Amino acid sequence: MLIVFVYNKQAFEEKTVPLTHESLASAMRIDDDFFVHKVGSYDARSSGIGYLVATQDEVTSSISGRLQESLGRARTKVYGQTAMLLDDIASGTLIFGYNLLGSYSFAREKRDNRIGVVIPQDYALVVSRAVFISKQAKHVSNAQRFVSFLISKEGQEVIAQKSELMALNPDIDALVSRQNIQDQTINFHPIPLGPALMVYLDDSKRQRFIKAWENALLSINENQ
Repeated sequence: MLIVFVYNKQAFEEKTVPLTHESLASAMRIDDDFFVHKVGSYDARSSGIGYLVATQDEVTSSISGRLQESLGRARTKVYGQTAMLLDDIASGTLIFGYNLLGSYSFAREKRDNRIGVVIPQDYALVVSRAVFISKQAKHVSNAQRFVSFLISKEGQEVIAQKSELMALNPDIDALVSRQNIQDQTINFHPIPLGPALMVYLDDSKRQRFIKAWENALLSINENQ
């Protein structure tokens, strides 16, 4: 699943939509009156996906600290659910959503022309989809056939056509080409499934990260 930016189209009719993390950080600093109280993102304290992508921003980007500071200056509102974020962006309560789940965002964009979705061009975090067959599975042969179908061309076509997920088969007309961005250079950054993910699950590491995140994003809000 891609992690994306979402924006209110009417609000940006005469504005340039930020296409990278760096341009977003700069825009929020330069045009703070436009963005203040109008940006939303996940609450890293209560949202699992919010915590994951916030920590991976830190791992991936050298400007994550500056971006968090800019989000704080914009008095970013934090949410626990994607649906509420998208509702507020569509209504104009917010004008920009940072680090939203692409599957929900693209689905909403299809049926609601008030919002637009941007796959960040500097790097786009990708939450990997994993499938495995448990050793305790009662119907191993059925499970094996299902996994084989998922990675087959037929299965990949179903994923591309019936969902907002990215098909992995390069011959499939997948999400990226359907969004007319196939000619753009985007650095897809899959979040690797491995021991490194365990680092931020450590209680002391989590507490330190959340404290720093609160200081950057929420301290200004709480003091206003």
